[in-house]
Amino acid sequence: MDVNVENIMQEIKNEIKAKGYSNDMLSFDDIIIDSSSMNVTKFDKIKFEENLYDANHEWQVNSYRMIQGNKVSVFFKKVLRKCMYFFVDPIVNSQNGFNASLVRMMNQMSCYIDEQNKEIEELKKRIDKLEGK
Repeated sequence: MDVNVENIMQEIKNEIKAKGYSNDMLSFDDIIIDSSSMNVTKFDKIKFEENLYDANHEWQVNSYRMIQGNKVSVFFKKVLRKCMYFFVDPIVNSQNGFNASLVRMMNQMSCYIDEQNKEIEELKKRIDKLEGK
């Protein structure tokens, strides 16, 4: 099979032109992030447990994903992936190590919170007993 890279590049350029994409559309400044859910003013044990559950199940980032699209774009994406693998894979592995550390720390925090709650309940019972209630 003879592959003509110039023809493939021209097809990609034509596809970009046909879809109306331009360089000014590629700004990350235009992305709106809803940070209202990140602002926490009061501890909520239920929310904490929900977030901890999510973190325990979503901490790992995969550098390899199935590539979809037409034959030309799949070929181009595979070539790009092979060219960037040496750079991307160590970053993903470092991110996974960091994520795992944070999740372990959050699990430790959950255990600590539970222990503190038990201790508080025991102290309340002791106070009630000492006060004669």
